[in-house]
Amino acid sequence: MAFSDVRNKYQAIGRLGGPLKEVGNDRYVFSIAVSDGAGKDRKPFWPSFFVSGQAAEFMNKYCNKGDLLIVEARYVEWEGKDGSRKNSFDAVSVSKLGGGREEGQEQSRNSGNSGNSG
Repeated sequence: MAFSDVRNKYQAIGRLGGPLKEVGNDRYVFSIAVSDGAGKDRKPFWPSFFVSGQAAEFMNKYCNKGDLLIVEARYVEWEGKDGSRKNSFDAVSVSKLGGGREEGQEQSRNSGNSGNSG
């Protein structure tokens, strides 16, 4: 496989840690708990994601703490206000699994912001 065939894609399945937190104009951050390991060695890992646009509207309306989500994101790097190198995951698609009145609901748009929240 040629390097040009590699896609910037991260996918995680986990439980929503809490409500979205606004970090800018129509830009929010959230975390999900995903499992790392198996059996007694199983530990939660809490990746954070930025979300905006229709995906944020969907999450604010239909997602609650503890809901099982599939998050598809892209890895983004940028320079912070202090000149340091920053990175984040920008959610591209959020799907809610199981339960709730909007089971399987999916939004797959992002506002196009590329991680430059500061």
